[in-house]
Amino acid sequence: MKKKLLFMLAIAMFVMISNAQKIKGSDTMLPITQRAAEAFMKKSSEKTVVVTGGGSGVGISALLAGTTDLAMASRKIKLDEKIIIDFGLVNQAEYYSALIFRGYIKSIGEPVLSGGRYDELFKDFGEDLPATGFAINVDQLAVNLLKESGEEEGSFIKEKTGDQDQKIRIALTKGRLEENTLMLLEQSGYDMIHLKEKGRKLLLTIPNTNIEVVLAKAADVITYVEHGVCDIGVVGKDTIAENGGIYYEVLDLGFGKCKFALAVPKDADFYGGYTTKTIATKYPNVAGAYFESKGMDVEIIKIEGSVELAPLLSLADGIVDLVETGTTLKENGLEVIEDIRKISARLIVNEASMKLKKREIEEFLNRIQNKE
Repeated sequence: MKKKLLFMLAIAMFVMISNAQKIKGSDTMLPITQRAAEAFMKKSSEKTVVVTGGGSGVGISALLAGTTDLAMASRKIKLDEKIIIDFGLVNQAEYYSALIFRGYIKSIGEPVLSGGRYDELFKDFGEDLPATGFAINVDQLAVNLLKESGEEEGSFIKEKTGDQDQKIRIALTKGRLEENTLMLLEQSGYDMIHLKEKGRKLLLTIPNTNIEVVLAKAADVITYVEHGVCDIGVVGKDTIAENGGIYYEVLDLGFGKCKFALAVPKDADFYGGYTTKTIATKYPNVAGAYFESKGMDVEIIKIEGSVELAPLLSLADGIVDLVETGTTLKENGLEVIEDIRKISARLIVNEASMKLKKREIEEFLNRIQNKE
């Protein structure tokens, strides 16, 4: 663990100093960093990735020039396979003024190191100087160290490794999305016999592949992917919209189609009057964001079961729910008055896995996209 951490620090220092070199014009910083990085390279076989992206205040020309300099410098000190340039981080650059970087290790599904350039910092102290810094998640590293040493920390128990790092673990949402996903995988040439005859098993393998499949509830799929215990997840956009999270949403799979809609009792004047409306829903975050965008102050009541009951029992003036055919609404005297957003199944990928298992994940994505 110490070697991994030191190697990460060497890369981070390389990113910081090479960036500072460009600003200050120093020709002494890079060779020092190069010697340090080369020393750590000899001691570590762990693939560690620092991901960089441009900040909000950087012009395109400067961004491309800086990226080229970083790529050339990393190749010069033989770190090009351990550094990935990722412009997807630009949308997370509100705090930073230029470069952003993150560090990963294979056994943890989240960044263990993060930082970047924030040149406005010293201006608060009367100095116009470049500033770069980073933080290390010591808790994550400590838990990982306990796992590696075979000790138990809460529910964490050391796993048998072997070729574990090369496995791809996919979390599928149980139910209708599961059935559609199995069909997609079968059309892509995968043998789905284990999942078709799964019984009560929740963790299964796909024969003759390095792929494991986890069957879970929709919200748990996001949790498993976000925390790195699963590399890939198949989940509805409704769950993504309600729960959020940090991961890559890479594909719209085109099945499980429906929509979020606002429904009220037939012929009701929902927007009339001056009283605060009450909305029943299983998706309070989606409903709240929708009415906020309309500038409406509403009371939201979360319902776990059949939300159609709420207006019938005079608990709510309307509901926000998923609608596919609208049959259930009609049978309960409700009608859709506004569509909120379209929904379908999406494929999500863990942030670290996209970096550390890039080849395996790209092979899987290409296979399902180019199915016969």
